[in-house]
Amino acid sequence: MRFHPYGEEQKPVIIMLGPICQNADYMSDETLEREADACVTFDYPAMDREFQKHLTFFYSKEESAWRFCHRKLQKAYPFANYKLVSGYGHVGYPGEHLEEYCGWLSVAARGGNTI
Repeated sequence: MRFHPYGEEQKPVIIMLGPICQNADYMSDETLEREADACVTFDYPAMDREFQKHLTFFYSKEESAWRFCHRKLQKAYPFANYKLVSGYGHVGYPGEHLEEYCGWLSVAARGGNTI
């Protein structure tokens, strides 16, 4: 069976990303800059070990968000899952590897480890 990013199996991904897609038209460059700044200044809320195991963070090593946030993020959530790739800018990997990325999101949305 060929994987299709918008098939029945992807309903959890669509539910997870739907609000982001609905707001995309209202986001400006300034909004995105402030969002990136927030990860550096944000105080991550405490979460217990079991909850952290259900978190997955996906970054490219070249993203400024990874360079500025990863130490603070990993300190706050040491039991979370982290997926790191190289050679892409922000959202570059999903843009070039949509099927694989949607597969990872599908696994994460079902509570699996995508690493």
